[in-house]
Amino acid sequence: MRRDGPHSVRDAQGRRWPVLDGIVFARASRQDMARLALGLLDAGDKDAALVLLLADQDDWWRGPVAEPDALRDLVTNRERLSLREAMARLAWGSVADYFAHRWSDPTFLAGLALVEAHWNAPRRAFELACGIGQHLRALAQRDVAVAGADVVFAKL
Repeated sequence: MRRDGPHSVRDAQGRRWPVLDGIVFARASRQDMARLALGLLDAGDKDAALVLLLADQDDWWRGPVAEPDALRDLVTNRERLSLREAMARLAWGSVADYFAHRWSDPTFLAGLALVEAHWNAPRRAFELACGIGQHLRALAQRDVAVAGADVVFAKL
């Protein structure tokens, strides 16, 4: 992907994808949503584009849908909200509980143990399906430059 403008990139097929806060929304199954977000960004309405993309969820999600007013509040107050408050506005339900308590989850701790056991001081790390980035945070605390990807924009 190559930078296409102040808020977009273009892929090898020539498709344009929105970029908000340094995060590329390139979900192939959501090209219509990407076009809507690009239209909002092109019109100068970054907050509306962000609300649109934050509403997106995994295809398997059957939980509640985030209320547009809650998402607008999240966008407006994102610097002041706690993780729990932000996840409540996103209507993540049980996924929010999982993320809030992941720091003590056995799979997270096992991942940390594997990193410790096989540490070779990498300079960079990439995590696919990173969720909200707990493992990336742990690596960043070791001065590793990190990047992650997830199918759900709001998790990034």
